[in-house]
Amino acid sequence: QPHLERRVEDWETDGFAAIAADWSARCHKLYEEIEVGDDDNKQTGILAGFGDFGQLILRLPDDTETEVWAGDVGF
Repeated sequence: QPHLERRVEDWETDGFAAIAADWSARCHKLYEEIEVGDDDNKQTGILAGFGDFGQLILRLPDDTETEVWAGDVGF
């Protein structure tokens, strides 16, 4: 738990950039296909990374990218 608290403090103090490299390194499905959204609006694509504020960057089947700020993630 202390490790988590420290990482949250890092994020609060210095923004997502403070933990982005570690977050990406531990991301289970990075560069793999995921489904994200809610019951009414789901998108499928490749988890291409994370934006400056921690939002998901989803590469859609037409090779465009979109930011996802909230939603359930499925595999």
